[in-house]
Amino acid sequence: RMRVYGLLDGPSVAGAYRFDIQPGPTTRIDVTAELFYRNPVDQPGLAPLTSMFYYGENTARPRGEWRPQVHDSSGLLIHDQGAGEWLWRPLKNPSRLRLSYLQVDRLAGFGLMQRDTQFDQFEDAEARYDKRPSAWVAPRQGWSNGEVVLVEIPTNAETNDNIVAFWKPKEPVKQGDHRALAYSLRFGDEDVSGQSTGRALQTFVGDGNRPGGGTEEGAYRIIVDFAGGPLDDLKPNAAIVSKVSEGSGNSDAVEIIEHFVEFVEADGSWRLSMLVRPVGDKAPVLRGQLLLDNEPLTETWTYSINPDSGLAQKQ
Repeated sequence: RMRVYGLLDGPSVAGAYRFDIQPGPTTRIDVTAELFYRNPVDQPGLAPLTSMFYYGENTARPRGEWRPQVHDSSGLLIHDQGAGEWLWRPLKNPSRLRLSYLQVDRLAGFGLMQRDTQFDQFEDAEARYDKRPSAWVAPRQGWSNGEVVLVEIPTNAETNDNIVAFWKPKEPVKQGDHRALAYSLRFGDEDVSGQSTGRALQTFVGDGNRPGGGTEEGAYRIIVDFAGGPLDDLKPNAAIVSKVSEGSGNSDAVEIIEHFVEFVEADGSWRLSMLVRPVGDKAPVLRGQLLLDNEPLTETWTYSINPDSGLAQKQ
């Protein structure tokens, strides 16, 4: 066990940090900080995490690449205790800078998770992206209402850390403010979050194809495979239903043509299939979840559909 002290000395903020580090199969770091703001800060980023996402199963493969996927993390996970919800946001490598603001009623934790943990999902014997750890932040003291900010930066190489996630308090930061903050940071497999719900294992995005042939002009077929938690105890004929909606408050931004659930016998997962069509040049945010007897079985999968969704780029 180690204790490390750090000094923060910048143009807009000064502070002192203490890191209590406990290594192990799951490495835990208890962070305590005192921050003193010299200037107003429009967007303070507390407990920042960084990672890399070059491409994955939900995006097009860059020209010349033979590996199926290249990323350190596959998505952002948020536990909103106030709403009683786990939220999963698959990562993307956009064509231009994207910032997403995810509102939280009462934060229990957030993290950048690596859910792809099989070698054949990457086929990279050197980088071993299948062994990259997940990181989870859990508040302990001094956390107010706010939002998790996800920053996705365009990159044309896997050597750039192009993903950032941090906590932004709702209360504005003024000159002379003092903030005390404490949180734990855990590194390990994806179970470091303590999540017990069903999870979205993979997301596939394609054109608006229909089973049996034919396509819907301007539509996308989106596939999400769920497993884990209570899903693993259900029989293949369980009456699971899907709930799909537009999640940004703009229901006119998308036409939800169809959605349904089927059991995938090959791997025991439950597949949510959606056929959706954006309206005009709007960028809808989809939300999807699996339910049984009107009770949620899974986290809420959320995904933005926009021109830089990765479908047409880098072919």
